[in-house]
Amino acid sequence: MINRIPLLVTYADGRTDQAVCTGSDTITFERAYDLPYSKAGERLEYIWFLAWACLNRTKRVSVPFEEWMGTVELVADDEAGTTEILPLESPVLTSSSATLPMSTDSLPL
Repeated sequence: MINRIPLLVTYADGRTDQAVCTGSDTITFERAYDLPYSKAGERLEYIWFLAWACLNRTKRVSVPFEEWMGTVELVADDEAGTTEILPLESPVLTSSSATLPMSTDSLPL
């Protein structure tokens, strides 16, 4: 399972934007670099590409990656937690989360 990755983009003009990368963005990375997602932390360019892929997917950036890089000062993990990560879907009850009788004495015959 791919966890969502919160990134904070700071542009050269001082603006900031939050990018929450999803599985779709990691697949875009894997296709672009022919590398598994687990290698994304090995180069600065890879993290920047993930941020761009998210911003491009969400229509907040419409320029190619190379052009976008020229406008960016920094891409960092959102360590301060300013990016709100909403759940992808409502939790589903499973048999392990349901309340089950602990004793056969309480089961109907």
